Amino acid sequence: MAAATPIKVLTPIFSGFNTLDLNGPIEVLARAKDSSTFKCTIAAADELTLAAEGLSIQRHITLEEALDTYHSYDILLVPGGEVWPVLSQAAETSSPFMRLILAYSQLTQSTNGHNSQAVPKKPILLSICTGAGFLAQLGILNGLKCTSHFGFLPMLRTICAKVAQDSGKKDAKAVRARFVDAGRNENGVRIITGGGISCGIDSTLYVVRMLLGDEAAWHSAGMMEYASRVNEGVVVEDE
Repeated sequence: MAAATPIKVLTPIFSGFNTLDLNGPIEVLARAKDSSTFKCTIAAADELTLAAEGLSIQRHITLEEALDTYHSYDILLVPGGEVWPVLSQAAETSSPFMRLILAYSQLTQSTNGHNSQAVPKKPILLSICTGAGFLAQLGILNGLKCTSHFGFLPMLRTICAKVAQDSGKKDAKAVRARFVDAGRNENGVRIITGGGISCGIDSTLYVVRMLLGDEAAWHSAGMMEYASRVNEGVVVEDE
């Protein structure tokens, strides 16, 4: 019997990212059913990327390679980090890092230049903590409900308001929550924003539950000995 095709997760990281924003979700994915259910790929500008906590993480692929292959991933996981590195990276909207996030948010079954059979049917864009700042700067959160680290919410609201005003779009509504599932955007990409740091674990458990069911999510939480707060998230479609 052929092995099931893994659910592919692409994670772009940047200098100053938060390690738990990255490792918390990866740990959840590694414990769901078995270690081969999800396949995580880390993309970065440099071979080694220094995290906010002083650790360095080695990439699997470059950001340029990620831009060539993003359409084949089921999930784009965007971690956050310290405020100033996030704001600095977000300001570089033409950088490969930011172009990757924007391109994924616009992913459709008819993505130019790609075989539609290779494009995921239900792509998910998931940001963790201050990673929502990247989505906000790119206008991805326009008109949507969203969240981030509670301490970053005022900044997130400021970014969202300015981007919405400059683009003539509807402003986002930033709220405090473990995560917010804003539903699918006009391209069919589900936009989920996670709250601060540890909220990335609950955000990812929510994604696992959505894709694989309750049993897989609770198995992951149980193996991590984690007291899940996944039911504290906001799901817009349920409101």
